[in-house]
Amino acid sequence: MKNFIIIFASMLISFSGCQQDKKPGDTTEGTKTETVDNKNTEGVFMDFTVKDVGAIPRDIPITVQVVITNNKPDSITITKTSTTCDCMDVQIPKKILGPRDTAHMAVTYNARIPGLFEKDVYVTYTGQDSTFKFTLKGHVKQ
Repeated sequence: MKNFIIIFASMLISFSGCQQDKKPGDTTEGTKTETVDNKNTEGVFMDFTVKDVGAIPRDIPITVQVVITNNKPDSITITKTSTTCDCMDVQIPKKILGPRDTAHMAVTYNARIPGLFEKDVYVTYTGQDSTFKFTLKGHVKQ
């Protein structure tokens, strides 16, 4: 029982030391990224599926980089990208990913309208006839 208490106390101290200090006026405050399981050794995945960019200035486009990894033994081809808003632009220079290869997707959001936003990007590829969904969200300041 005594060993359990010592282990529990050690874990509690370790976890409490992992929190970031927030500075007043920090513009990245509230930025969150949801990651996927990167231990997938057989499939295709993105390094994260949701990116919260926090508060951003109006009329200044913001670009986020997302890495797509092919951990399949066969090549895949990215056939199409689509968005839920014409305010977004998606660039993927490399459309064919060989086995164990990566591609960098640049998602640019034109922050024209103040307020909260949550926009999706869909990436369709062959090989598994699948579609990825990537979400960009945040708040455009006045």
